[in-house]
Amino acid sequence: MCKQRAMIISTPLKNNYCIYQKPIRNISMTEAPSLKTLLGKLVRHRLTEDEMRQCFSIMLNGEASPEQIASFISALATRGETAEDVIIGVTTLMGHATTIAAPDHAMDIVGTGGDGIGTWNISTAATFVVAGAGY
Repeated sequence: MCKQRAMIISTPLKNNYCIYQKPIRNISMTEAPSLKTLLGKLVRHRLTEDEMRQCFSIMLNGEASPEQIASFISALATRGETAEDVIIGVTTLMGHATTIAAPDHAMDIVGTGGDGIGTWNISTAATFVVAGAGY
């Protein structure tokens, strides 16, 4: 099975896919800047890769207030997020994902629902179709 963390994807897992994640440098709490400090820097200029990872980690660990999260998103949107910013956010999120052991033929067919445009949620019906097909 895959030893790295990976998000659950909505397609059949034929080969136990692993998604590469760049190792996150360990930083002691005494040297790690606070989110407030990082937000102040983000307003003035771009953050380094490590600083962006720290921001995302602080938010994903539940250590940021809703106001701080909103400030981060606003500052990033005002400055203009880059593809690198998005990649750092995704890889940090992947590092916080829960790893599950699943057989090679497992698949996830559940949608989030609530798209707000009046579409039908067919996840339950799809479950019966897949089960009827022998999976």
